[in-house]
Amino acid sequence: TKNVQLQVVSEFGCTDSKTIPVLVKQTPTTDYSFPFACSRTATPFTNTTNLNGEALQSYFWNFGDGFTSTATSPLKSWSSIGPRFVTLTTYLLNGCSTTESKEVNVGVQPNVSFSAEDRCAGSEVPFSNLTTFAQGTINYIWNFGDGNTSTQTAPVHTYGAGVSQTYTVQLKASIACGCSDSA
Repeated sequence: TKNVQLQVVSEFGCTDSKTIPVLVKQTPTTDYSFPFACSRTATPFTNTTNLNGEALQSYFWNFGDGFTSTATSPLKSWSSIGPRFVTLTTYLLNGCSTTESKEVNVGVQPNVSFSAEDRCAGSEVPFSNLTTFAQGTINYIWNFGDGNTSTQTAPVHTYGAGVSQTYTVQLKASIACGCSDSA
């Protein structure tokens, strides 16, 4: 409570004053964090709001694309790339609220896929890269499951002769200054 006083002095030097109490209520400190946003993977928003000892009424998220949420820390999927202004408003039971807005730039994320045929040990295995992406410069890293790797788009790899064995192959694709995916 703050006591606010108004004092008035007339042109004749007469004074009068009045003091009234004003209740200043605590406001929340609204804030949130998020990782780099990608077009094909839902973005987890982490609410880091400090209620400053007050009781919460509700949260309201506006994702800048026509979608909203009242979850504390929502997970948001995107339908297109580009910048969005995401706004979180915190409402307290005492009637106070604050808003925090941040720009979220949704990046291109590739859809990684590839194929390969079973082959005999010691023979070449051609890998077909079926990865798709909307735009950007893409880089690949193949892990052939035998300790060897490649950065080619569609490599050919020879597994050593010997016992019949199954290898787990992984392809990771990354868009420059953007997102990645793997299969």
